[in-house]
Amino acid sequence: MIDAAFDNGNEIAKKIYEITGNRLGQGLAQAATLLSPEAFIFYGGFSNAGDRILKLCKRIHGSASD
Repeated sequence: MIDAAFDNGNEIAKKIYEITGNRLGQGLAQAATLLSPEAFIFYGGFSNAGDRILKLCKRIHGSASD
């Protein structure tokens, strides 16, 4: 439902993905620092968000881990 709204340009859906991507990216950066995993694997409903959220997450993770 949020995916469709995001794809249709809904500003609230965009904000939801922005906040979620930022928080997830920050959390992954902290986990990477503490645990040094080789990869993070996502599955289930979250993985359906695909590039919508992962682009934001990667950007935040990259800047937080520098």
